[in-house]
Amino acid sequence: ILFTLTNLVQLAIMLYEQRRRDLTEDEKTVVDAVIPDANTAQIRRFLTLCKLQDAQTDTVLYRQGERPERLMVLTRGTVQIERNGRVIAACGEGDFLGEISFQSDGNATADVIVTNPVRYMAFDNAALKKFLERHADIGAAFQTSLSRNVAAKLDRASHAASSTMP
Repeated sequence: ILFTLTNLVQLAIMLYEQRRRDLTEDEKTVVDAVIPDANTAQIRRFLTLCKLQDAQTDTVLYRQGERPERLMVLTRGTVQIERNGRVIAACGEGDFLGEISFQSDGNATADVIVTNPVRYMAFDNAALKKFLERHADIGAAFQTSLSRNVAAKLDRASHAASSTMP
């Protein structure tokens, strides 16, 4: 009887974890951008790390040369990226912010300034790194998404630069 009861409890736990929980639009944006192929249990664990925040126009989210404590994923709105006072790129929904500093443990390479009201999910860098070390399955998907997003940003910046050249 104890063996059967133990198996029933384990089955109930597995069913609960696999049940697709309703995600908010902001959570869906983050999941799609960061861990699109994760199962419900992985998504639930991952989303415990982030905090939804808002910022108004002209808010500086990162300053060049300063060390960010958070990695962000934009869920709404746009920001511009400025380096040495010159606009070099723009980012929007689904884009990572602070990813270079997150990966290099270095300072921000540019200013990130809100151009219209934004909403983003913020992850504490230290907590996220510990989590990704403990959950290699999510860590691999996370790194792939980070690389894809950086490549997409470079591609957009390259196209923008080539369209402004004579």
